[in-house]
Amino acid sequence: MPCRVVTPEDASALARIAVAAWKAAYRGLMPSEFLDALSAADVQTRWERVFAEGSPSVVVFERDQQVVASCHFGPSRDPDAKPGTAEVFSLNVHPDHWRHGLGSQLTTFALNRLRAEGFACVTLWVLRDNARAQRFYEALGFQRDSSERSASDLIGSPLDELRYRMAFEPA
Repeated sequence: MPCRVVTPEDASALARIAVAAWKAAYRGLMPSEFLDALSAADVQTRWERVFAEGSPSVVVFERDQQVVASCHFGPSRDPDAKPGTAEVFSLNVHPDHWRHGLGSQLTTFALNRLRAEGFACVTLWVLRDNARAQRFYEALGFQRDSSERSASDLIGSPLDELRYRMAFEPA
């Protein structure tokens, strides 16, 4: 299977994928100035810090021995999260590999890991206006819950997000 757990050596690939994915996926949803200023070097530095702080829960998808997608997940960071709630923090697929099923396979791989680790459910946040991402997660079985948030710390202006949730069937 081309999905595997990330290693610190993947920091550069994680950064390259994230920048390319964000510039393609969020064009029209985030300010162009913000997207144009995204730097793989800056994102790689952030990933290197994450690795230095511990072993992150990230799985990657390889095609032709190249990392082309990543999924970062772990215990939920939401203040209202109940014990046993996980969160998908990010899913990035390089735009050259969109619509080939890699995002679905990678997310399913991550969800299976979370289920095996004993989590009861998983949440994730999607931009309110990102209909494509909403359809993607709904097709995987996620459903919107009633939570919404708006934060401006990332881009300096509000980003409105909707939370999606999936409960795992008891084993």
